[in-house]
Amino acid sequence: MQGSLDDPPIIITQHRLKLALLFGLFAGLTVVLALGAWISSFLRDAVWAYLGLSFLAPLALGSAAAAAASGWSFLHPGTLTLDPEGLTYRAYWYVRRHRWADVAEFVVFAPSSRTRTPGCVFVDGYTGHRIGRGVSGRHASFGHGWENSAAEIVELLKSAKERWG
Repeated sequence: MQGSLDDPPIIITQHRLKLALLFGLFAGLTVVLALGAWISSFLRDAVWAYLGLSFLAPLALGSAAAAAASGWSFLHPGTLTLDPEGLTYRAYWYVRRHRWADVAEFVVFAPSSRTRTPGCVFVDGYTGHRIGRGVSGRHASFGHGWENSAAEIVELLKSAKERWG
């Protein structure tokens, strides 16, 4: 994390090790599922061949897409940039900019699970300031793999909004 409330902007970046582990998980899952689909195509029983090609192959393609996305994230980690004007979230190939007045509150999504993510809930009637197209929905999650925990990020976002918003 770079910067502080007294020395803006504050830049929070996704942790590359976490993104590399995520890539490894999805790449390994892709290999296992693709190998299972390939082996099942050689089996004599039509049921196993059917299951392998109709179940394992699409799952392998899906996990390959997830591996590609996590690999892209490893090369270009997402960032949260906080400044007196608002919040900028960059991930994958898009940028979202939100003014402090557009955010009703910051929350931790899935607080009872191990996959907690920081996010925000927008004020009623907010249509979005996404660069390119509008944001749909009334809340946004900032995803996984940050340097800090979701609770720490949410506390920092709340402090920044109180000070600058």
